[in-house]
Amino acid sequence: MSQKSKIPYSIITIICSAVLFIALLAIRLDYFRDLPSPILPDTRVAEKESWMSITQNGNKIGYTHRKLTPTDCCYEISETIFMKIDTMGIANDLNIKTNAVLNPDFTLFSFDFTLMSDIFNFTAKGQLRDSIFTISTGDQNIQIETKHPVYISSAILSAAWSSGISQNMTKTFNVFDPSTMSSKPVEITFKGNESIEIQKESIMATVAEVDFMGTKQTAWIDDQGNIVKEKGFMGITLTKTSKEDALETDAVSASEDLTKLVSVPVKTPVNNKTDLSALSLKLSGIDLSGLFPDGGRQSLNNDILTITKEDLSYSRPINNEDRILYTSPSLLIQSDHPDIIETTFMIISPEDDDLVKATKLVNWVHDNLEKRPVISIPSAIETLNNRMGDCNEHAALLTALARAAGIPAQIEAGLVYTDNRFYYHAWNVLFIDQWVTADSLMGQIPADVTHIRLVRGGLNNLNELARVIGKINIEILEHQK
Repeated sequence: MSQKSKIPYSIITIICSAVLFIALLAIRLDYFRDLPSPILPDTRVAEKESWMSITQNGNKIGYTHRKLTPTDCCYEISETIFMKIDTMGIANDLNIKTNAVLNPDFTLFSFDFTLMSDIFNFTAKGQLRDSIFTISTGDQNIQIETKHPVYISSAILSAAWSSGISQNMTKTFNVFDPSTMSSKPVEITFKGNESIEIQKESIMATVAEVDFMGTKQTAWIDDQGNIVKEKGFMGITLTKTSKEDALETDAVSASEDLTKLVSVPVKTPVNNKTDLSALSLKLSGIDLSGLFPDGGRQSLNNDILTITKEDLSYSRPINNEDRILYTSPSLLIQSDHPDIIETTFMIISPEDDDLVKATKLVNWVHDNLEKRPVISIPSAIETLNNRMGDCNEHAALLTALARAAGIPAQIEAGLVYTDNRFYYHAWNVLFIDQWVTADSLMGQIPADVTHIRLVRGGLNNLNELARVIGKINIEILEHQK
């Protein structure tokens, strides 16, 4: 087996989230957090249009185009992003298009969002009326009640600028992400002015620091409120340029391998990981609040994490509310879709017990999906139709199949060990008389003890990993057979 085939297909969407400066971060769907009061601009903002090159450590990997247009009642904003992303040695073209209507205070009224990669397409539309956000994606529709305003990522700096925010003053904006139909707080602080060179011209610009859950980027804004430069994670920089230069795609090369770039190296090797019964690790460099490292097979004592493989002879009850919740369909987990149901009962038999059902489903997903890194918003039914994907797609499809079979299922995410590194990864936890980890990409049930759970509950919780990427350190202390 080649080294490349041994490396897990990591959470590509989360990695791209860091690259796209919040634009794709997966965030919680079930509620909107308390938001600040709307910011009312003192004056109308004039039409703005900008083209920017996206570079990584000096190499061009894409471009963006943004346009803000005032109308009689509101603002219209459009944003196009193109990037060539390398994941596991495979280059993917990523195209993101967002069109939105904003209220006079720059809060979001409606949006139309499309994410297109080489294989998968994702679209979502939504509109806010009378505090009800109606959102549709594919054949699914949801409604969310919100009593507070939300913003879109491409407009928050305009909102902050027009609000008259003063030097060293911080304001919080809850940013809506069309890729997951939810919001999270972003803090913006204006730090003062500095000289910067843009298109071979020296200009004075206001420096704005943008903080998303501890992941920071810096933006430079000219005296007309135009963003002329953004710099953030993994050597990614956006710089104002001409339309002609931005669209010069012959100069575009693929990014560095983002999957490996954000992985966590360790000094002590782990041999025969599937044979291990327990693993002890020391975690450092991160704040574990908001994460879910403790509970079930994982035990956290200060900064020491112990992971013990499940003993399937034990039984622990599940309450009826959780059983109903985790066997029900949810956004992009279409467990009630006729094709999902038909596939499920093609794989399992009604006479099978839950462990046999779960094992059959894990093995079927492992055997029938091409292991290929993709950039997508994972959907169970699209994965079933396309029969390919990385860990996100495997986890989404197994969740839907298990729920259709009556087995409570959730998605977990964190890190998994391969070749002296921990890679970001997603897998499942299934209730089989107790919660049991299952990794259909690797064909494991229970999953090996090098799976470090950091979040649980669904792909819409993966934004919590933003506080970990690029910060966590792992020291292997002990492993037991």
